[in-house]
Amino acid sequence: MTTSAQVADVARELYRTPLSDFTAARDDAVKAAREVDKELADAVKRLPKPSVAAWLVDLLGEGGPALLEELSDIGEQLRDGALTDRAARRGLDARRRTLMSEAVQVATSRGRVLGQRIGAVALRELDATLRAVVSDESAAVAARSGLLVRPLVATGLEPLDVRESVAVPDALDLPDVVPLDASDDDPDVSDARAEREALRRRAAALRELASAERDLAGRRTAYDETSLRLAQAQRDVEDLTERLAHASAELESAVTAHESADAALTQAEVRHEQARLDLDPDDEGAT
Repeated sequence: MTTSAQVADVARELYRTPLSDFTAARDDAVKAAREVDKELADAVKRLPKPSVAAWLVDLLGEGGPALLEELSDIGEQLRDGALTDRAARRGLDARRRTLMSEAVQVATSRGRVLGQRIGAVALRELDATLRAVVSDESAAVAARSGLLVRPLVATGLEPLDVRESVAVPDALDLPDVVPLDASDDDPDVSDARAEREALRRRAAALRELASAERDLAGRRTAYDETSLRLAQAQRDVEDLTERLAHASAELESAVTAHESADAALTQAEVRHEQARLDLDPDDEGAT
């Protein structure tokens, strides 16, 4: 029987291959698995291709997820209500910013080495995911798993459900997601809920913005490609027009030459016939 751990092991390998080669690599993994375990092969076939940002986070796990582990540890300390020393919190927050910057540099460097172009949308999603690692325990577990397929956005006010953002959620030891529950009569609770709702709307708006920007980038790429094709077609038309003009001139010259040659041939035939008659004038009467 195929286990989620087996599927996760294959998935981690796939999510560290060049993103442009993912589909081919997954097909190869399916073929290899089918020889020994059809159920595993079917599970591998269903593995989704990760987004660029999620793939970059998965690359951070190569050689051990040290940066993600430290970010997660800092997040746990920052979330701990026992840490009341302001200087200590400022020190942790400064270290968090340094680690996030380093994580972005390491992830994007590894991605570019593997031939991936990294745009502004992917960078924003990568930043949001790293922030989620700090603010949410489930996000930290998901990011360290090497199985992330979607970027993460956390509000920081309630636990994040990451199951749809990882390839094999059953392979992870995720904390239970328990919604905050309190009396509606408490004004502080009402304010907190209103703030959470506003943050949820902002998170949804950010996701929509990212989707729109990806669509815009795709449309721009298609526009650029069609512009190149149009320019090439225009060059081809200009070349063909020039060749047609040259061919027309060649045709006109050939027609003129042919007409001259025809006239000259007629004259030569008349001259030849006249010369023959002059040589043997009796031939005309004989015929």
